[in-house]
Amino acid sequence: MKRTLVIALAILTLTTYGQDNYNSFDINKLNEVIGTEYEIREPNSFIKGLHIGIGIGPETCLSLFLPKVTYYNFHRHKHFDTYYGIESTIGFLVAQWFSFDCLYGVKKNIFTFDASIGAWWYPRQKFDKVVGPYFHSTINPKIGIKFWQLWFKIGPSIFLYQHYPKNQELLSAMDFGKIGNVYFNFEILVNFKK
Repeated sequence: MKRTLVIALAILTLTTYGQDNYNSFDINKLNEVIGTEYEIREPNSFIKGLHIGIGIGPETCLSLFLPKVTYYNFHRHKHFDTYYGIESTIGFLVAQWFSFDCLYGVKKNIFTFDASIGAWWYPRQKFDKVVGPYFHSTINPKIGIKFWQLWFKIGPSIFLYQHYPKNQELLSAMDFGKIGNVYFNFEILVNFKK
């Protein structure tokens, strides 16, 4: 029942957003007209900022089967670009978990640096035994390379808050991003812009 409700709400949200999207737009990209002081402004569409991909680490746990969905809003400056965005992952195939992040970053040519603050929640679930609930909040600085329509990012996770049940092990899915004693986030994102 919960899964059906989550799917129905996601479909409702996505379909209602697209109903009246053609009457409004943001102006974000500036192109200089050489030899003059004028600039031509181009509209920025929602699709240009939408990225979908996979992520591994404490930020998203493991988002292979259901993708990590991210929206970025880029702002061009004279020598670099800045961006802010939101990221979310909802897993419900084998078990349910949710993650949400807000981030801000800087892009220079193909190189990026951003930092996000986010939360990950794994509600109490019954399998052969009762598991959960797990919750943690992290700060995630990441460096990346963005070229063509691919974006590769990597960085450590710094735990701000952890609430895990006593007498239970940490989920084994969290260990995919662990190197030594440090937890890392790995992301591969794709932009399907036209």
